[in-house]
Amino acid sequence: MSANSPFDAGRDRELGDALRLVLTPGGNAEFVSRVLASLPAAGSFWDVLAGWARPGIAAALLVAVALGYWLVPRDQGGPAPTAVEVLAADQPLDQDALTSVLLGTGR
Repeated sequence: MSANSPFDAGRDRELGDALRLVLTPGGNAEFVSRVLASLPAAGSFWDVLAGWARPGIAAALLVAVALGYWLVPRDQGGPAPTAVEVLAADQPLDQDALTSVLLGTGR
């Protein structure tokens, strides 16, 4: 690279030397040993699953909160009957009314 332009099309000796050093064939055993040395220590199957547990639980909670927000009914006119109103009614217990109390979905 020249001092005039950092995008000069000329050869860069330092980069070329570094690439030649890394990409020269041969020394496979050295390469394999360097790669294996850079890997983290292999644990058991349970150690791997334990590493996934905390992010997995966080993701499951996030999905549950999002689904709960999405499935919560919006205001549809009137308030939902309370348990006292459902049980104090003179008529027989209505399964739909009981379900609406349990789910809080209204009448």
